[in-house]
Amino acid sequence: MANGIQKMTIIKIEEENPNIKSFYLKGEEPLPTYKGGQFIPIRIKIDGKYVARRYTLSGKLGDDTYRLTIKREDNGTVSKYFCDHMQVGDTFEARLPIGDFILDDDQERPIVFLSGGIGVTPIYSMMQQAVEENRTFTYVNAARSGKEEALQDEIQALQAQHPFTCYTFFSRPTEEDEGNYDFKGRITQEWIKEYLPLDAAYYFCGPLSFMKSLEDALLTLGVKAEDIHYEEFK
Repeated sequence: MANGIQKMTIIKIEEENPNIKSFYLKGEEPLPTYKGGQFIPIRIKIDGKYVARRYTLSGKLGDDTYRLTIKREDNGTVSKYFCDHMQVGDTFEARLPIGDFILDDDQERPIVFLSGGIGVTPIYSMMQQAVEENRTFTYVNAARSGKEEALQDEIQALQAQHPFTCYTFFSRPTEEDEGNYDFKGRITQEWIKEYLPLDAAYYFCGPLSFMKSLEDALLTLGVKAEDIHYEEFK
């Protein structure tokens, strides 16, 4: 592994929904472990030019493979290329896992996780770590509809292993979603005050407007700034 960079090979691809795929990766050398919430910087060649991006590791902690769960964005050069063109056996370069969007060390304190859309990727890996550490937490899942969710079957498997409170918001539910969500619309300050513990550590990820709204609501409700943690995808 030169300068912390190694070649990754795609060994499996799974479709999470029509716009999201998961890519399972093997390294040319044994892959180091990582903390829930961390990401890998990657470099991929598109049309003869190298393009760099960062993608959260969304697989099972401790596996000897990595997983990237990528949403195809119409204006996303790399996400479109991954979802439209990358196949099993293709390779690209990646650096070691990094990132400071990780759980604190206070294992006695309750946690609230919130995810918006593809923002579930770091949240899912952090939830795995919380389960391993036997921590108490609540999860709030927000999406337009069930067709745009990802990783929820795996999160339900976590819940069977380590029971936790879970709420689902769909802003644009379809008829097929009937009975599969708790609230229609978006997460509001009033809802947070009624349903969530304000003495918890908050971790969330999703669209910028989603995170800004949550941060404003939590600060208004008296949650300390140092207890609010989020990550913006870049």
